[in-house]
Amino acid sequence: MTTYHIAARPRLSPGKRVLNQLARTGFFLLLYTAVWRVAEGRWLHLTILAILGTVLFLGNLLTTFLWEKKTPTYDVEIDDNGIRLIWNRKVARTVRRNRIRCVREWGGGADRKLIVSEYGPVFTRWLWGGIAVPASVPEYELIKAEVLTWIGASQT
Repeated sequence: MTTYHIAARPRLSPGKRVLNQLARTGFFLLLYTAVWRVAEGRWLHLTILAILGTVLFLGNLLTTFLWEKKTPTYDVEIDDNGIRLIWNRKVARTVRRNRIRCVREWGGGADRKLIVSEYGPVFTRWLWGGIAVPASVPEYELIKAEVLTWIGASQT
């Protein structure tokens, strides 16, 4: 049995976090004004929109920098029976070797990851029925080769 520790992705820089919050606030304001237009039959006054946007942006920015979200770390165990995701020292998800139906690489660049699932690609993506191994893991190619041999052996 081999255990791989999946560490959290590096945090965004402060500049990117500010841009992220600005984009979120802008999206919310666009959505809010569209709903207001449908519900009331008129556009929201620009002064109210500017004040609401400023308050939301500063509130989002304050909470983003004061209470940072911790990205979870987990372990992936691979043995002869299958692959297991262990989170908080408990087995959170198991994919048995003989039941693998979907092995895909999703994403690109730094966000690329290998998804292993007992379900097809549609149910894996919508209902999250798989185990993700990010490409940042040093043994990524070794894990990928091993899992691909499993799916090749189960289909014959």
